[in-house]
Amino acid sequence: MRTTSSLSSSTHNYPLRQVGEGSFDILEGSRVGSERIGTIAFNQAIREAYPGAGYLHAGRAYKVYEWRTRRGERSIRVGSTSNVVPTKPILRKQVNLSLQADGIIDGRILTNETGLLAEVYVQVNESVEGYRIGNATRMYRDLRAENPAMSRKQRDFRTTGLVLRIEADWFRGSEDAQRRIREHVADGLRDLLSSEFGIAPHDIDSASSNIGLLTTSGPVRLTDAVVIYDAVYGSLRLTEALYDAFPTYLARLDRGAALAGAEAFVSDDIADRLRSWAEKLAPPGTIDFSNIEIPDGWRLVYKRGSIVGIYMNGVLFERELIEPTIVPFPGSTSALFYKYRVNDGDAYIPHDQIEAVGQEWGWELWNPDTGEFRDVEVSE
Repeated sequence: MRTTSSLSSSTHNYPLRQVGEGSFDILEGSRVGSERIGTIAFNQAIREAYPGAGYLHAGRAYKVYEWRTRRGERSIRVGSTSNVVPTKPILRKQVNLSLQADGIIDGRILTNETGLLAEVYVQVNESVEGYRIGNATRMYRDLRAENPAMSRKQRDFRTTGLVLRIEADWFRGSEDAQRRIREHVADGLRDLLSSEFGIAPHDIDSASSNIGLLTTSGPVRLTDAVVIYDAVYGSLRLTEALYDAFPTYLARLDRGAALAGAEAFVSDDIADRLRSWAEKLAPPGTIDFSNIEIPDGWRLVYKRGSIVGIYMNGVLFERELIEPTIVPFPGSTSALFYKYRVNDGDAYIPHDQIEAVGQEWGWELWNPDTGEFRDVEVSE
């Protein structure tokens, strides 16, 4: 009987490294002669010092002319100005995540009948597509025809974040009303976390659209989710506190809605719905066993086809369970095992060595004597 496997981890795993992303030198002056006046981190630069931006540095106003990233140089050239015009970046974000075992941090996931809350690894692509000056929009796709320095900038990085999925009509969907609700919820939670811990605005961000769920059959676009994530390369797990004290943050959103009225990020009605939804969250697969009737001769087992976590040499792997089986041992003892698939055949794992992670698993009743299976029924 095989109980181990040499298969590698899922391709959806994001190996995080605490490696610096690098920064840019800020250079003042012409292309020929310029003076270094400071540095700026990449995540801050893409939000504040993009080409064409009005940028404040050390109390002085500058205009951003260009980024230089050739021949190993990483610099941003600026010029001083006496009358800086405020600008706002047009940012596009794509956030991808997996809810399989290796996409969830330390099994930190809570679920209910209509959604989930989880701390996850995420892959983020951020790009600045242009900027706004007052009511005017300046897109780089138009500006670069006259000035090649006016071009979009992007960054790709791995980090961690909190994903909130609610499969309810008031939250999910592509209509403007649902999109605005998701945006307001994401912004409200992000700002609460930032103010609570004094986190700089450029070190934490959120997404309420362009969220992709990585599955074994390919990416799926989500219209029922928001993600609050570290904008710091490699992650400092700044959003961990949101998972640990989620009801507390929802209560603060609720109080903020009551105090701010029409000016609140989240309305009273939405805050109340969020709180009611969160009250039903529990670890996945949680069952009130006192309400389950298990007939004589039957066992409560993981459902066939469940995707679960299996530890091998201290590493958690995802595997699909085929069926339960009773394995006899010398003497009169026996134990519950499960058959699961590997590349070159089948292997077996004891019941108590299975880690219930992710969402693709459940319970069912099994009669070892007859081989019958039944759905779990919970009595009222």
